[in-house]
Amino acid sequence: IASTYDTVEGVAFLLLGFLPYTWDLAAQLGNDYFGWTSPEEHEIKISLIFLALVTVVGTITSLPFELYSTFQIERKHGFNKQTLGLFFS
Repeated sequence: IASTYDTVEGVAFLLLGFLPYTWDLAAQLGNDYFGWTSPEEHEIKISLIFLALVTVVGTITSLPFELYSTFQIERKHGFNKQTLGLFFS
């Protein structure tokens, strides 16, 4: 089910314009916090901000599936010795 969700999420991101919005947000953050007024001159730096934003969103949206996999499925089969604190560290 996690792979189906990833596919649906990817299609929704493309259709709803999440990636262009995130790019504009990265450029705005670069301008506000670092004074990069020209995105063309700082494209690599803005790309790094963009990748960081997309990675954070992807991590947050995949977290429920990772938690379920770690604490329910593995516990059911006796493989899990991990604590919640260790999971987040």
